[in-house]
Amino acid sequence: MLFLLILFISTYVQYTLPWWSVGIAPLALAFWRARSGRHAFWSGFGALALVWGGLALIRTDELADRMAAVFNLPGSIWLVVITAFVGGLLGGLSAWTGYWFRRALLPQRAPKKVETSA
Repeated sequence: MLFLLILFISTYVQYTLPWWSVGIAPLALAFWRARSGRHAFWSGFGALALVWGGLALIRTDELADRMAAVFNLPGSIWLVVITAFVGGLLGGLSAWTGYWFRRALLPQRAPKKVETSA
C-alpha cells in the first residue's frame, strides 16, 4: 500500500513541482504509514526508481545518446538505469527519514503485559 501511494503521489508531484520536491511525498507518507525502516526504504526506493526510470525511458532521445557519449557509456539505456538508481536512492532515503522522524517525535506504545493466573 505504501509503495502504491508513493508511486502515484510522486508521479503527480514530479509533473507539477520542482524535481527536489518529489522527496517530500515519500517522507510524509512513510511518516504516516511505514511499519519498519526496511519497509519504508524499499517502498520509497522502488516507487521513485520506477517513476524516474520510466520518465527517463520515455524521454530517451538523441540528447540522451549524446549525454551517454559524454560519460563514456555504451548506450543511452545506461543513463536510464543510473537515473532510476539515483531516483530510488532519493525515494528510499526520504522514506527512511520519514519513518525515523515518526519514531523520534511520537511516543512509542509500551507492550501490554499479559497477566497470567497461577
